[in-house]
Amino acid sequence: MASFADDAAFVAQVDETTEGFPLYLRYLTEELAEAAKGGRDARTLLDQTPRGFGAYVRQQLKQLAQVEEVRRQREVQELFALLSVARGALSAADV
Repeated sequence: MASFADDAAFVAQVDETTEGFPLYLRYLTEELAEAAKGGRDARTLLDQTPRGFGAYVRQQLKQLAQVEEVRRQREVQELFALLSVARGALSAADV
């Protein structure tokens, strides 16, 4: 990932994709780093990443919906629904 930090176009695309939203930036940089470590093309992953956190969350929820254990557990679905609309960190009592 260090080589991408010096690539102004790549950094600008990350900023545009995350719209500067820190939480999205954190998750996306983790995904990009894992892709690079795994030998996958981080640029291709970035190109395929939805713009805006809401679109990213929708994509992630669609992927989770494909996991059999998640589909069978209504509580897990409700938790992800809650987390997807929360505007900040939730306390254990809230969850």
